Amino acid sequence: MKPLFVKERVWATFIIVLLILLMWSILAVFQRVSKNEQEQNINSTASDLFWFDQAINTRLNQAQLKIWGLAREIDSGSITIDSFNAHTWQVLAEAPELSNIIWLDPDGQVIARASNVQAQFPQEPNIRELTEQAALKRASEIHETASTAPIKMSNGSYEVSLTQPFYDDKNEIQGFIKAQYSLTQLFGNTIPDWFAKKYHVNAYYSDNILFHTDQRENDVTFDKGLPIVERNIYISTTPILLRAQLYPDRQEWVLRGLFAGMVFLLLALLGSLFALIRDMRQRRDTEKELRTQYNLRHAIENSLTVGIRAHLLDGTMFYVNPAFCEMIGYEADEIINIPPPLPYIPKEEASKVLWLRDMLLEDPEAVTVTEIKMRRKSGEIIETVMRGGPLYDEQQNHIGWITSVEDVTERRRLEQFQANEQKRLEAVNHLINMGEMASVIAHELNQPLSAILGYTTGLSNYIKKDTGALSSERLIDVTEKIRRQADRAANVTRRVQQFAQQKSIAPATVDVSTWVTQTIEFMELEFKKQGGQVVNHIKPRDVHPVRIDVTMLQQILINLLRNALEAMVEHGSSPREVHLYAENYSAHHVLLQVVDNGPGIPADKVETIFNPFYTTKTHGVGIGLNICRTMMESNGGRLWARADSSGGVFYLTLPIAPADDADVENTEAELRV
Repeated sequence: MKPLFVKERVWATFIIVLLILLMWSILAVFQRVSKNEQEQNINSTASDLFWFDQAINTRLNQAQLKIWGLAREIDSGSITIDSFNAHTWQVLAEAPELSNIIWLDPDGQVIARASNVQAQFPQEPNIRELTEQAALKRASEIHETASTAPIKMSNGSYEVSLTQPFYDDKNEIQGFIKAQYSLTQLFGNTIPDWFAKKYHVNAYYSDNILFHTDQRENDVTFDKGLPIVERNIYISTTPILLRAQLYPDRQEWVLRGLFAGMVFLLLALLGSLFALIRDMRQRRDTEKELRTQYNLRHAIENSLTVGIRAHLLDGTMFYVNPAFCEMIGYEADEIINIPPPLPYIPKEEASKVLWLRDMLLEDPEAVTVTEIKMRRKSGEIIETVMRGGPLYDEQQNHIGWITSVEDVTERRRLEQFQANEQKRLEAVNHLINMGEMASVIAHELNQPLSAILGYTTGLSNYIKKDTGALSSERLIDVTEKIRRQADRAANVTRRVQQFAQQKSIAPATVDVSTWVTQTIEFMELEFKKQGGQVVNHIKPRDVHPVRIDVTMLQQILINLLRNALEAMVEHGSSPREVHLYAENYSAHHVLLQVVDNGPGIPADKVETIFNPFYTTKTHGVGIGLNICRTMMESNGGRLWARADSSGGVFYLTLPIAPADDADVENTEAELRV
């Protein structure tokens, strides 16, 4: 085999070298022929462009001779102002490129004018007038014909003016003849058909294109190898650049196509030879890789703990891996190539399997993550998660599915155990929270009880004095405040009882202004003792009614007001004011703002203050704001703070009551009672 392989390699090398030499010779011949052809084209184009230059000058000189004849006749008196048009008509007829012939006096003033019927107006008359005056001055200085730069006309064409002086016997200037030539007419009438068909000609002055010939066909494209020849021509003193490019010759393209075809065939032959050698090597490499992949696949199948199975459209399995056999306790021969029902699928799960098969037949790419129970050979029921994808043959025909099966029985047992433990942990945490709330509840009960004590003491002093200053209205007001403080204490104890019994909140629809005003009354005595004041900016019906647990929200607002008062007292703020604002925050929430003029909240503490057991107070527990946030979230709202050095700012969002909720009046009545 080795000598044969060496022999084939020698012949392949010989053929490759032969093809490379043949390709090199073809390219050399083509390059030589192309070079000769390019030189011939350059010489031919330069010669034709020189001819075109001479033709332009000849035509221009003929017209100028006629103009000079008119000047001599004017000087001799043969042409008068009245007969000027009649004498210039024949000149304009024989030279259509002439648009205007103008007779000027020695000062440059127009004496007579003759115009062609196709004469155009300049696009910028002022520029034309200045340019022609400069040419007139130059002609009178040099005593020769002077020309202007090309002037753009209203139709996009260009004109050039030639000013020619004429003299008397004493060589004094008697006047000027100004001839205005249309360059478009001059070039277009001079270029013959054979020249326009052979070359694409452009005339330039500076960056402006004065004239160009149309291409023979719209789809003509120029080869970069085709020559471009340039030549400067002069219209009097005005230089114009002519650029001519040869149109591509179809016969030349045929010749180039033949050369290109030969090169392509040689390259294709050389490429085929390289591809054949490469394919032979790839085949040997592929066979080696297939053996490696087979060994790797076999090792993976034996090491997997997830079951893999392949089955046809009717459910018949034709492949299972060892992990699946170990999972269900069957040997591969017992479950392969048998039609459904499969022995490891319980009867109660058969309908789910059929439904899954029908769904996949309609949409093979559908997501197939399914929990299904399977029966081991021993009769034990296990829970599995089955994932699958479509299986296609070499022609992309759908022939079945590949599914992976994972035994999740132990996982489900562990999840159930964790769920039970979580419930137990929540119950323990609930009792711990009750213990943490005990100090807060004691403080909350102390406030209304202290208020009741203060009111009753004051009432008792009024009665003992018997001064008659205690009116019935004042007596009713004091007893009403005592009743509210007692009701507040009762609500606190009732909420503690509800929390201990794990009862849900009791939301009610209420106007924000009503329950805020009620809450402020609870804190009135405490603020008066500390020289503080709560400024309520919320008016009745300012915002939408909200649906909240009123008692729970009053506890939250009381806690925020008390924290604000204590912060202002400690900071020494003056005046000690807390401002309350409310607005419709969104389509679903009302925003309540609590703003004080205390020390404010640093930016790095704006979230820390809500952490459990964090406090800045000397005797604080540090769970008030944390509990308030939890209670706020249980009511469907949020509680957060803003970092501000000029005072504390807290925000509460309250859920807006549904539009059809009609118990707001009853709730407000209860609050008033």
